[in-house]
Amino acid sequence: MTDALATPAWPVIDYKTVSARLDISPASKVITLDGVVIGTFGAEMDDGSRVWTACLTDVLGHRGGIVQHRIPTDAIRLTTNKVVDILRRHFPDVDHGPISLDATEGEMNEIRSGARTALHIPYNSAKHSRTACRPGRKARISIFSAPKGRKRPVDAEIVSVRKVTRAEALAANRLLEFRHPSVKAFAEVTFTLVPPADAHQQQSPEDAMSAKAAPAPSKPRETQATIMAWKRETFGPSRPMRTMARAAEEAAELFRAITSDAAPEKIVEEAADTALILADIGELLRLNDWLFMTRAPMIRRPAKLAGYVLTHLGTLSGELDAYTDGDGVSDTLAHTTACALLRAVIGGLEELCGCYGHSLRDAIDAKMAVNRTRKWNPDGTGHGYHRGAA
Repeated sequence: MTDALATPAWPVIDYKTVSARLDISPASKVITLDGVVIGTFGAEMDDGSRVWTACLTDVLGHRGGIVQHRIPTDAIRLTTNKVVDILRRHFPDVDHGPISLDATEGEMNEIRSGARTALHIPYNSAKHSRTACRPGRKARISIFSAPKGRKRPVDAEIVSVRKVTRAEALAANRLLEFRHPSVKAFAEVTFTLVPPADAHQQQSPEDAMSAKAAPAPSKPRETQATIMAWKRETFGPSRPMRTMARAAEEAAELFRAITSDAAPEKIVEEAADTALILADIGELLRLNDWLFMTRAPMIRRPAKLAGYVLTHLGTLSGELDAYTDGDGVSDTLAHTTACALLRAVIGGLEELCGCYGHSLRDAIDAKMAVNRTRKWNPDGTGHGYHRGAA
């Protein structure tokens, strides 16, 4: 009796495996793949600038074209990617290796809880085609904006992929409009999570039992009520326009921190300061909580998002003026518009914190813990500055 022939595994063709087979460096004038010359590499002058040029003349019978870059390491990276694409076209039945998928902090929380099983990624024909993203392909999903030590990727398997229009993607997730304003097509990647093979070994039975027996107590969260009680006791009542002036001041500091390449922790702290000022406006508009509900961070450009916050703060000021001075129908209309604008501002601040791998609520709790220990100089308008502030 003979054993059934095992189906041979598809060879893996990805950046890591191809770069190991590729010999390309500034010290050599030729590029080789598995010891076979496939092109040339060297520095040359182009319009008075020195650029590194890779010319792929014959990769398994395919002409790969020319790649140029002023930085040699980037030229090598781009050339390797081009060779990967050629090999994948030449060998369609190959394993493309694990695909890396980016998620926001909010999306990652939904993925871990099982509430989300699909992501919308800007479509790339080489990366997201049905051949490249075939069912069963491994995937690694991580938070795109988190520092290296805090990405905590999760393993998954691709179930399906399909190309969708921008309108279809925005219907599924409207915040893609802010994160990818110019993308016309998206890949809708559906996946299932893969539990780690050694999950049962990551924690001893004794540790698991003690964790179940003694769950960590949750810290009380700051709310609009607790923040406003502290603000009234410390600074007294404030007028709406004065509050908006302070919010604009804090938002300007946030903008300055972003454009000055400040540390992420400093930027997140400034975002929390702006949100804390707006607790007064939430109370004025008779809202239960000025943070409303959590919003997944969906934007990659913090400077643009800070400008978005400043713009909506200015518009909110005008609506608040109409709300406090208007009457009848105009009051109702101004109230509805002001609530929508406040939601936009707070949502923008939350998305901004997510760009740096932080949560706005956590930042507010941390900042209030600091504020409660500081000594303050009230300015008589319902606001003030802590002692020692510039």
